[in-house]
Amino acid sequence: MLAAVVIGQAEGNINEFGKPTKNYFGHKDPGDGKWNLGAFSYAPRGANAPVAHSPQEADEIYLRTLKGGVEEYTNALQSAGLDSENIWLQSTYFDVLN
Repeated sequence: MLAAVVIGQAEGNINEFGKPTKNYFGHKDPGDGKWNLGAFSYAPRGANAPVAHSPQEADEIYLRTLKGGVEEYTNALQSAGLDSENIWLQSTYFDVLN
């Protein structure tokens, strides 16, 4: 998925060839000190947030969040007369959401 590559590269977890870096498998976030996993640097937020036990599980959890906002994103762009399939708009949306 495009989001995993865009966000993963911004987070330093995916390289320029779309392959995982060592950070993908887990690293301490320099900002908040939480343990991050996966392409999106997933770390549970809040008491009821799901806990990931692998980078793949972290990506699945985060992708559910992203997919939950796709309809709102698509509707907003279409209302503004913009193409929701535009790769630059998608990458910006995913990066800002992260």
